[in-house]
Amino acid sequence: MKKRYVVLFFVMLFGALIWLLATTSMPANTPASPDAANTIDLGPGPSKPVSTPLIYKDMIVVESPRANDTIKSSVTVTGRARGNWFFEGSFPVSITDSAGNLIAQKYATANGEWMTTEYVPFEGTISFSVPAGVTNGYIVFRKDNPSGEPQFDDAVSLPVQF
Repeated sequence: MKKRYVVLFFVMLFGALIWLLATTSMPANTPASPDAANTIDLGPGPSKPVSTPLIYKDMIVVESPRANDTIKSSVTVTGRARGNWFFEGSFPVSITDSAGNLIAQKYATANGEWMTTEYVPFEGTISFSVPAGVTNGYIVFRKDNPSGEPQFDDAVSLPVQF
């Protein structure tokens, strides 16, 4: 009987230890804070944020602007997209406020042969006027879908500041 209590005690102790490790430990490659993954240590002083390109579903890579950049009118968007993101060498790009209200829309165009499954560089310039009081929004990169069939729709939004 006494042996059973000793075994039960060690089983409970081992279970508690596993639970404690599972709920409090962090994998070695996980940053300590959400911002830690996007910073560079430049020595003494504050860290500088590093912005990475927006990559969406292995379909489109937005090089510029970057997430949360401050943009001004006549912003140029650049990157690369798979050929099927385009139709006739272009795809729609729009700027919206944070509620999704349309501010401006233009087209990004392919800088190369777009009838491919490979990545094709693109570029587009959008002029816009920001409504009073609007401080942030999105640049929306929409897959061109001339068929209008919903199953072929796709888009990705990049948060920006105005």
